[in-house]
Amino acid sequence: MKLIKKKYSIIIFLVIIYICLVGADGGSGEIKIDGKSIPKIVASVNGINLDSEFIINQIKVWKVTKLGQGLPVSNQDEKKYALYVLNKAIDQELIFQAGKAKKIIVSKEIIQKEIKNIKRKFPDHKTFIAALAFQNLTIDRLTKKIEKQLTEESYLRIEIAPIVDVPDERVREFYEKNKSQYKSPVMYDVSQIYISSLNSSSEAIEDELERQKAERLIQILEAETKELMAEIMKKLKQGNDFALIAKENSEDEETRDKGGNMGEISLDQILPELASVIAELKSGEFSNVVKTSYGSHIIKLNKINTSRQITFEEIETDILNGLLKAEVQKKRSELLTELRKSAEIKTFL
Repeated sequence: MKLIKKKYSIIIFLVIIYICLVGADGGSGEIKIDGKSIPKIVASVNGINLDSEFIINQIKVWKVTKLGQGLPVSNQDEKKYALYVLNKAIDQELIFQAGKAKKIIVSKEIIQKEIKNIKRKFPDHKTFIAALAFQNLTIDRLTKKIEKQLTEESYLRIEIAPIVDVPDERVREFYEKNKSQYKSPVMYDVSQIYISSLNSSSEAIEDELERQKAERLIQILEAETKELMAEIMKKLKQGNDFALIAKENSEDEETRDKGGNMGEISLDQILPELASVIAELKSGEFSNVVKTSYGSHIIKLNKINTSRQITFEEIETDILNGLLKAEVQKKRSELLTELRKSAEIKTFL
């Protein structure tokens, strides 16, 4: 049997399942907080209205993700998440307005470049539009979202980063104080063949017909994945090259072109179910099929490198960047505190 690739069909499949899971709750008026529909305008920031679409979009994705992981979603959790998203949006609007006041302008060309980068992750324009649609996003909304994000990045880079200073002594002091943490763990050079699957339950779908459709689709995907992985295992046991099979079949875009090689990783950097398998392998060995919430994996251990102390010179730049980032975020929080004091903010959620 010819080994088949399922990247595109899986994207389409996820869209279909998303629609099935959301069902009648897909409309903006069906998502409720404390039993009440979310109002069209959820906040006003210095006279600029924030409509409810961004909250509804985020809640939809969040709920489907939770359901796909088999986790319950309570009304209290939903309200807490909605308020978190609302406050995050208010903060973003405040910085966006501050950026505009500083004459920070993100060009249309840069925004279009970002949109093109997003589109490249989809097999075609139709799938890209479908992905936007099931989040109630339009090109205009996506454009505005990107403009706000890039404006904030520019504001932080222009207005805050230059006033942040971390002395060399502080970097060295941080290293010495945390020296025990700067030991390279045992590192495992591993490769993988990965086939994605949908770990979702149809039980969340109330409509019987839609539930049956979802169950059939899930069964088809599971059977297809099982058959493909069985064929891959057969070829590996026959001595076929692991890297070549990974290039032809793995759906992990980051490692596929490298023959599935994930580079050197420590066991705490990877899913526990994969870590336990890697720990049992010897150099040159590959595992049986391992199922995780993300899909099916076959892991090969290439070699093991033992632990050692990381020198200050090796980690100095990373420590400095980490401290600078923390200082920028601290200044950002201080800025937002001041902006909120002088801003006229009304919330209606």
